[in-house]
Amino acid sequence: MDDLSTNLADAEPTLDKFFKTLPTKLDRIGRIGSYGSWLNFYVCSIEGRIPLPEGYMGDLGVKPIAGRCR
Repeated sequence: MDDLSTNLADAEPTLDKFFKTLPTKLDRIGRIGSYGSWLNFYVCSIEGRIPLPEGYMGDLGVKPIAGRCR
């Protein structure tokens, strides 16, 4: 639990900005996708690390291959 609280404390400026802008972003996305409209989201990249039992944080991710992601 200490790791989580440390990571959250270190990311405080990023989290503050995210939570301040989230209502506006959700409002705009909601208007775009309402009343039967179709809205597509494309994930162009994902990055992360998974802790393994041995303690190594394995890197993983997906690199963009679609033309819209370049």
